Amino acid sequence: MNKKISIIMPIYNTEKYLENSIQSILKQEYKNLEILLINDGSNDNSLKICNKFKEQDNRIIVINKKHTGLSDTRNIGIKMATGDYIGFVDSDDYIDKKMFKKLIEGAEKYQCDISMCDITETYSQKDKEKQQKSEYIKMNKKQAIDQLLYDRNIGNYIVVKLIKKELFKDIEFPVGKLYEDISTTYKLFNKAENIIYIPETMYHYYQREDSLVNNITKESIKYYIQAVFDRYYDLKNNYNFLDIYSVYSIVNVVIKMFNWSIRIKDYELFDNEIYNYYCKMQKELDLVDEQKLLSIMTVYEKACFYLLKLDKEYLKNFIEYRLNKNK
Repeated sequence: MNKKISIIMPIYNTEKYLENSIQSILKQEYKNLEILLINDGSNDNSLKICNKFKEQDNRIIVINKKHTGLSDTRNIGIKMATGDYIGFVDSDDYIDKKMFKKLIEGAEKYQCDISMCDITETYSQKDKEKQQKSEYIKMNKKQAIDQLLYDRNIGNYIVVKLIKKELFKDIEFPVGKLYEDISTTYKLFNKAENIIYIPETMYHYYQREDSLVNNITKESIKYYIQAVFDRYYDLKNNYNFLDIYSVYSIVNVVIKMFNWSIRIKDYELFDNEIYNYYCKMQKELDLVDEQKLLSIMTVYEKACFYLLKLDKEYLKNFIEYRLNKNK
């Protein structure tokens, strides 16, 4: 097996983490790599660090460009990539040395267009690798999209996925939007014949204090819920895809965003915009069996769901009680 993997790393002002991230790629057991380090207009020492590593390894290609954001930078990398497969690593994260070897072996052995592993959140740049052994799970596109919408083991993170380059034909990350993986991953799944899931944690998502995930704002909440509803309507109207899991995905995000709005104490957002999405969600509930929907929900989701049916003020009080209790 000598298939080439193009690894795309968008970089923007991550000098503190960048060396560790690049080194984790250079240490990969799978050696046939094309490493695209794309500096997205950083104003720190990120470009200097990239050029230093370029001198050390001829697999590295450095691209320097003006700042246009994560999605556009990834799209540029995809167009430049010459590999059979494409993978992504964010410039403040790091990966286990076996990750791409296992991903490509899984894809080739099981004849899959997409291979994926698990991700873990970390607050250290030097976590120990864990020894894990689990059965690989092979899915067709319908099964994979269902699991993506259910959002338990399989998430939207593009960085844990190895994808045949040909799948990116006519698919790009949406420029100017947050939560770009939500808008893209399901489209790639839909173009794949089969997908393999390797239940091993090999990608380490570094939790920075200034990361988007750690900074919930009114704008991020609005982008998040809009991305999930856009995906739902796209699957329903353009892909003819509607089942219990797609409806669950919008119920789940409404409950989650109600919780996020209370966490940041934005009661106006809770009462108005998120509640408007709840009203949209209500119309979609008639399309599925509610008992089946409840059967795949967690106990907490069920409690929120029932409280919403009674009165949103009950839900607001319940969320606040839970948050205060967990302080």
